[in-house]
Amino acid sequence: FLEMQTGDLNAEMLELIRADSELKALDALLQSVPGVGRVVAATLTSSLPELGCASSSRLSALVGVAPMNHDSGSHRGLRFIRGGRANVRAMLYMAVQTAVKWNPALKVVYERLVGSGKAKREQPERCVL
Repeated sequence: FLEMQTGDLNAEMLELIRADSELKALDALLQSVPGVGRVVAATLTSSLPELGCASSSRLSALVGVAPMNHDSGSHRGLRFIRGGRANVRAMLYMAVQTAVKWNPALKVVYERLVGSGKAKREQPERCVL
């Protein structure tokens, strides 16, 4: 039942995107990026209406990927991300995982960051029953 409702909602969402010329253009632009498919584009379009209007620093804060400092006095702590829109952040994570595999330009950037000491996100352990 839930899968049927999810399918119906996805179809309705795609119809709404196709009916609006601005959303349709944004959807096409997003899907032109390797790693961004129908689901990611629809999530960004529906859950991040500021896309295309706000600055990149504002968008990164809204999504929750802007590094927050952990400083106090002379202590300089690690930067970490938090808050923001979790559903958008999860979709972006999955898109980046795909894009790093298939987009040569992003793969170079990713390898440069990891090579300079940027920590990789560890894959969660799979639960085997």
